[in-house]
Amino acid sequence: MGKRSPLPTGGKPAERPRLGLGNPPLTAEDRTILDSYRPLVQAMADLLGPHCEVVLHSLEDPRRSVVCIANGHVTGRSPGSPLTDLALDMLREVRAGGRLHQTYFSTARNGHQLKSATTLIRNGNGRTIGMLCVNLDLDAPLHQFAATYTAVPETGLGHVPEYFASNVADLLETTVDAVLRQVEDDPAVPASQRNKQIVTALFDKGVFEIKEAIHYVAARLKVTHHTVYMHIRRHRQEGGAA
Repeated sequence: MGKRSPLPTGGKPAERPRLGLGNPPLTAEDRTILDSYRPLVQAMADLLGPHCEVVLHSLEDPRRSVVCIANGHVTGRSPGSPLTDLALDMLREVRAGGRLHQTYFSTARNGHQLKSATTLIRNGNGRTIGMLCVNLDLDAPLHQFAATYTAVPETGLGHVPEYFASNVADLLETTVDAVLRQVEDDPAVPASQRNKQIVTALFDKGVFEIKEAIHYVAARLKVTHHTVYMHIRRHRQEGGAA
């Protein structure tokens, strides 16, 4: 990279540098879009482990672009750190018609090899307002990598059953089947209350957010869709999930 321009030491604050990008300040809507990525930063870091850095950049001020970072020890950065030279090059390439994402190998300041991925974040007008970057430390000890992908109930990261349906009908069938078995195997639920218990359990799972669910559940329970609606309404009145 070329020499950095010295920061002003006094007097009137200097205008934020555009570094040749010509970007105007971000709008409130732009900042809201970027803020929506903050939970994703931590979620990705939790998924990929402590040797994976996830960084959210705002392009409002390239000198202090990092607005959210997880596992910053990987590259030694923190909120307020600037864009990298490669990020600046990528922005210029995009303006010339380049891709919105790149995957590449790089080297951290401590000499560790990284596999990195960067994708640009755009607003509704197609303007690039930020970046989401992932940097995986390839020199981390193998046993630590393995530990990241091993279920450990004591940490709250035990095995949680999840069914990956291929379509909506498959999702409905699998979820309803599971709840039916759960309720029918529960001796504490009298036969006269089973349909109500099944509907309320499905409601709490969010199944009725699916458009076809009311009629599907009614058919499985051999009741009318009005009966399903009745159980849902009463569950809400009793303080069930909204």
